[in-house]
Amino acid sequence: MKKSIRVRFTLIFVGVTTLIIALCIGLNVFLLEGYYLQNKKDKTIQEIDKMNQVLTQTDESELDSKILEVLTEMRDVYGIVGTIIGGDGEVKYSSMADPERLIQRLKFYIFQDLPEDSVIDRTVLYENENPTYKIISLKDKNTGSGFVDSWGYLADGNTFIFSTTIESIKNSAAISNRFFAIIGISAVFISAIGIFFATKRMTKPIQELSAISEKMAKLDFKAKYAGQAKDEIGVLGTSINNLSTQLESTITKLQEANVRLTKDIEEKIQIDDMRKEFLSNVSHELKTPIALIQGYAEGLQDCINDDPESREFYCEVIIDEANKMNQMVQKLLSLNHLEFGTDSVEFTPFSMKEMIEGVIQSTNIMAEQKECAVTFKSCDDALMVYADEFRMEEVIRNFISNAINHVDDCDVIPREIKIYAELSPNDENKYRIRVFNTGSFIPENELEKVWIKFYKVDKARTREYGGSGIGLSIVKAIMDLHHCDYGVRNVDGGVEFWMEVNRYKE
Repeated sequence: MKKSIRVRFTLIFVGVTTLIIALCIGLNVFLLEGYYLQNKKDKTIQEIDKMNQVLTQTDESELDSKILEVLTEMRDVYGIVGTIIGGDGEVKYSSMADPERLIQRLKFYIFQDLPEDSVIDRTVLYENENPTYKIISLKDKNTGSGFVDSWGYLADGNTFIFSTTIESIKNSAAISNRFFAIIGISAVFISAIGIFFATKRMTKPIQELSAISEKMAKLDFKAKYAGQAKDEIGVLGTSINNLSTQLESTITKLQEANVRLTKDIEEKIQIDDMRKEFLSNVSHELKTPIALIQGYAEGLQDCINDDPESREFYCEVIIDEANKMNQMVQKLLSLNHLEFGTDSVEFTPFSMKEMIEGVIQSTNIMAEQKECAVTFKSCDDALMVYADEFRMEEVIRNFISNAINHVDDCDVIPREIKIYAELSPNDENKYRIRVFNTGSFIPENELEKVWIKFYKVDKARTREYGGSGIGLSIVKAIMDLHHCDYGVRNVDGGVEFWMEVNRYKE
């Protein structure tokens, strides 16, 4: 990372620390000497005022001891030695064992001046008028060492001279600056290394938050910030977790809404396609019988054939086609009611065996015409089920009629229709009814299409036996209402339709 926060923190720390060290060194170089002299001057003024206060406020009996006490304090605490001289020129008080040097400097201040080429630099730091005294600094121009001397007259009229030494400020400041620079550079280097590694702990959660935000940008909301800190980064982590949760919830809802919308659009398109297909299929299915009825009716009207037999044939065709149209319309109405739930399902217990046997008996003439044998085997004598008896009979009738209509699709001999009633292999609480017929296979890619309205595997043959392509769609609707499984498959020798129905247990 080119612009790491750790590097920035380290550089800022080094820069600020270096600036502070440079500032301190600069202050030492340019201001230390003046501050030092000012401090010496202030202490001297303070002690002179204190001495004058003792002289004016102390009893005569305690005066000598108080004066000596002040001189001793000046020497021991502030490094200021002093001598007080009476009007007779004799030393009255002194904090030095040998005050002669101070007396000589006092005479020098009073009676002499420095030559212009002197190496001594004399500067008046302060002058006071009442009582009169001066504070003077004497410094060697070469070494920088010297004295801060104060001399003049005290409140009682006696002369005084106080003195404190001045060390070489420049040399001391240079030594101090070099030492300070060495210590400062070492401290900066050590601290920079320390802060570089110490900031790792602070930048690590920031890096974690950055990684989480990158995952969020890619719509991956599984990663969460696990830090427990109560500082600003912890608050930010909690906020990002909340944001991640809200975004995940919102995007999930949007995706679900999008799926529903897509499904609705697909269903709308499918319904529209089904409507168009339905209209096309109905038009096609009605076109042929209407054309036949119209043709034969016009033939009767035009008296194409006057013999009774021809007229009777024409009438039979018209009636037959009208019946087919009526049956198709009835089936469409029945299918419409089933699909839209306008017909209720009445569940009652009944014998499926008796119902199947009744359907076989009613379709026996059709089976004999196709020269096929219909057999029925049941695993239970009663075969009691719980369903809508009328609807289940319609399913069985469709299966058996469909089997009879297709039993002669090929030259398989003998032609057979076999019906089996057995326990469901998937659920012991259900029966499975299988209807097998010998004949041609249904193409594998069309097996699931046989349940679609008006779908016909062989349109010419369906028209031949009067099929409308609606029967199996009715079966599908009835089985869906019962929530039971059904299907079709090619088996050895023919095709088998099957359905399941709930067993009835008392």
